[in-house]
Amino acid sequence: MEGAVQGDEPSNNDALPADHYRVHIAYAPLPSMDELKKKFGKNHVSFIFDGRPWKLHPSCVGMDRTPGKKIFYLHDVGRDWGDDERPIAWGLEQRNQVAPNGYRPATPEETHEFNEAHPDELADYVGLGAFAMHGYRRYAAGVWRVGDRRIFGSRGFGRRWGRGTRILFVSKTG
Repeated sequence: MEGAVQGDEPSNNDALPADHYRVHIAYAPLPSMDELKKKFGKNHVSFIFDGRPWKLHPSCVGMDRTPGKKIFYLHDVGRDWGDDERPIAWGLEQRNQVAPNGYRPATPEETHEFNEAHPDELADYVGLGAFAMHGYRRYAAGVWRVGDRRIFGSRGFGRRWGRGTRILFVSKTG
């Protein structure tokens, strides 16, 4: 079934819409840079994961960090985009059966754990739920594929996001 986590067999009442995924999230801290490099490859991890602090987007402040299954949604903006807040506002406003209270952008930990659940299936997405600073620029966590390699990377806010870069959202409730 599209969107279901392998081994997670929903009943008919639990079927998810397209581009939605049910993933167990532990809310464990991000692995160390050394651990990430073992997993992704020496040159396939952004410098931004060196242990520096992340600041949550206002929509993520006070979020529920109880481990369990969460509903994720990969939103394809459908075009190049440069305004980081506009797609976040769009996600916060969405309401449907699996997200009656809308969505919020995924944090770096959620982006990493989503990647762990779908290591070979999906790429080219960013979690805008937190940012880390490098100099004067804010960076968000994302996952990209270059050839047959996955990259746990970062993208600077305020730059143009290419068509096909999807935004990873999490349902605010369960």
